[in-house]
This record gives sequence, C-alpha cells and structure tokens, in this order.
Amino acid sequence: MMRSTRAVLRRRAVRALHLGRRDVVVLTDRYPPDSHGGAEVSLHIVLKALAMGPSLLVVTLGDRAVLPSRYQIDGVDVVVLPRGGPTPMHGLPHALTLVASRLPSSMAATAVEGLKRCARILPTRADDADVTLLRELQGVKPRGGLIADAVEFVDNYPISSLQELFDETRPRILHCDNYRSIMLAATASTGMTMRRIGVVRDHRFSCTRHDQSRTIEGKRCQSCDFRCAAIDVVNHASLQERALRRASAERTRALGLMDKVIVTSAYLRESLKDVIAAERVMTIPNAPDDETMVNQAMLGVAQLPGTNVLVVGMLNENKGQLDIVRALGALVQEVPDIVLHFAGRGDRTANAMRDEARRQNLEDRLVFHGYVGRENLYVLYAECQIVALPTRWPEPFGRVPLEAAMARRPVVSFAVGGLRESIVHEQTGILVPPNDIARFIKEIAALARSPKRRLELGANARQHVLATYSVSAMKERFTAVWREFLDESISV
Repeated sequence: MMRSTRAVLRRRAVRALHLGRRDVVVLTDRYPPDSHGGAEVSLHIVLKALAMGPSLLVVTLGDRAVLPSRYQIDGVDVVVLPRGGPTPMHGLPHALTLVASRLPSSMAATAVEGLKRCARILPTRADDADVTLLRELQGVKPRGGLIADAVEFVDNYPISSLQELFDETRPRILHCDNYRSIMLAATASTGMTMRRIGVVRDHRFSCTRHDQSRTIEGKRCQSCDFRCAAIDVVNHASLQERALRRASAERTRALGLMDKVIVTSAYLRESLKDVIAAERVMTIPNAPDDETMVNQAMLGVAQLPGTNVLVVGMLNENKGQLDIVRALGALVQEVPDIVLHFAGRGDRTANAMRDEARRQNLEDRLVFHGYVGRENLYVLYAECQIVALPTRWPEPFGRVPLEAAMARRPVVSFAVGGLRESIVHEQTGILVPPNDIARFIKEIAALARSPKRRLELGANARQHVLATYSVSAMKERFTAVWREFLDESISV
C-alpha cells in the first residue's frame, strides 16, 4: 500500500509537467547550472550545439528537489527529479537528509537516525541476501562509505518517477550519461523498448573502490583483485570484499544492458576491455568551451603580477592538490614570487592544504576560489601564467587541458590516464612521470623563467584542441550513434 500510494503521487507530479513524446531522453546525474565537475559541462556543450529543441529532453536529479520541476538552459529542455538520499536512506528524498543534517548538532544525529529507521521499514525490491549484506556493512563503517549498488539502485527514490517519465515521453533512445544514470536506467527502464546508450566518464565500472583510484598503497592496479577491501575495512575484509564483488557484478550487468557504450578516452576504453566487448564501445572525447565565450570572458583581463599557477578541479586526494602544497617550500625556492590558485570545491582537503601551508609559514602563497562558473573560470585562466595538474589518479579524460588550451595557457601535468592523450609533451604542454613531484616543480620553474616558451606552448595547445576536439566533430559523432540505432533520420 505504501509503495502504491507513493507511486501514484509521483505519477501525478510527472504528468503535471506535460512533457509529451521525445525522440531522445538524456539521463544525467547533474546538469548545468548544477555542475560539480567537467562531465556535465561537457555534456551540455554538445547538447546545446545539437539544438534539437522539443525532440530532446534532459532528465537530472536535484539535491534539494521535493517535487519534479522543469527549466530551459541555452535551448535545452531539462526536468529535475528529486534525488535519493545517501545509502541507507536512498529510498527517501535527499532533501530530507539535507534538512536533518543541517539541524543544530544536538538534534542532527537524532534526526538522521530517525530517517534511517524510516528507510528500514520501506518496502524493498532487493534480494534478502543483499539487504542483509548492506546491514552488516553499516555496522563496520567502511572507509569512504558504503558500496551498495545491488540495493541502492533497486530502491532509489527517483526510480518510480523515471518509470512514469519514460511512459510519458516514450523515447526511442535513452542516453544514460555517467555511472549513476546507467545504474538507475537498468532498473527504471526494465521491459521498455527504447534503445539504450551508456556514457562512461570515470572508473566505476573497472574499480569498485569508493575513490576509484585504481591504486593500492601507491601502486597502480593492473587488474581488480579486490585487495583494497583489507585496507578499507581492516577487521572485516571478507565482508567488504563480498560487497565490492557484488557491486562489481551489478555494475557489469547494468553496463551490459546498454546497446552501445561511449567512452571519452582511449585510456577508458582500454580499462573496460574485461567488462564489455570492444565492438560495443566507441570513443567520443569531450569538446572545449565555445570560442566566442572564452574570448569574451578573457577580454581585457590582465595577468596578475608575479608567477601565478592555476590548479582546477575538485579538491580531493585523487587530484593531488595537497601534494603540491607539501612541496610548496621547494617551489618557492625555485620561483620566489609564486602564488598557487585553486578553483574547485572540497572543504576537507582545503583545510588540510591550509594547515600544511601554515606549517611552512607560506599561507600567503595559497588562494582558494571555491567553485567557479564558466566565464569566471576563464578570468582566472587569463590572470594566471601557468596551469598545473598534479593529478595522482589516472584521470579518465580531464577537461583542464582543453580549457587551458582555449585560454592559451601551458599545462604541467603528471602523465596519467587520459591526460596523456589531450596533452602533447613539449608541444602543447609538459608531461611529468607520475608522482615525480621534484620534476613537476622543475618544469613549473622552467616555464616561470621563460615567457616565450609559455606563449609558444599555449598557442600550440589552442591550435591542437580546436583541430582535434571541435564541438562540431563531437556533435556529428553523437548523432551518428543515435542514427545507428534508429535506422532513420532524427531531428537535429
């Protein structure tokens, strides 16, 4: 009764949007202006260029949404559905868990526990063994959080709304852009006749660990043997390994339901070779931002005095920002007037970076800009002389080399993952052997001393990106995939 009542209410809320038939529905975890990283920006660049009007609909999830809503951005029609809360509260709207967690500290823990109790009594479609495994995991508190795909994506809060939306729009193609969308679609589109395309933008289908690092104790994983379980849950490694194996199997199953899989780099394609047949995978790289927008954003912006190095990306262990701050003393010795600018979210890592700079008495060499919108980001590119990518993990693709190139700024990067494809060593930027921070510092210092070399690399990078990653080329590749499955023309 509880499930049927909720389903009726969600059905009415979706129907109230009056969506009508659509050729293509694009399902994505986030969408501008709600952008947390480069994935949703890359998707919007292509969809905006396609200009498909009412034949295309984007469906995304909102953290604060309680009811479905609708908006347009750059001619793209977007529906926002309420996101499910974090496991084990995935059957409830995320908005409720946000409210509970933001209560005064004396009340927050009680409120969250109340929501967890409420979530436990909700009916579930999940297998009893999977539910039991999840409850056992909750007791041992794995490092990085719960991995619970087999339960979470069966009962996730927006699934009923998605099913109603698919019934309402009857798309011929369901384009699932990123891991969460692929997992949700595996349940929400069951029994429906549309063709499914999945876009893989990260490592979650080849690395089940919470941070997707594909690294254990500093060593790169060549294949997955789940040894990370013993690190993330020291006293219950076998339990964590069961959870990781179960999640991996569920992810592989969901990806296998896709008629075609798109990846953004040759590196990602290689990483999936043991997960899905190569003939079902094609590579479509990300596209750069609009040239006119970039030029307008940078127009009249002067470079800051001294040597300013810009580091763009969410602040976390994978991105390596803390590593470069730990080497700040050596960097200042090489480049006495250096200032590091960080654009991206991540309070925990930002605090660790400040603590480290304070320990070295170099706090004044760090500037934190937080999350920065597209135009303001290019203002930062214009103000800084060098772009640094101290990335530790194998970046799946990485938009920063494209952005830096459009701004004519040279990049110093570790040679990891897809970054080895978008940066041409000593022609469009500098690639440094992974984790060689001493060499990384030397290369920044060399560029700091050579304005001519910076201009040369920046100009080469812009020319390379415009020739290799053009928006028109990405647009053609996307429509080619869609037409392949329709066997007829679509409205683009």
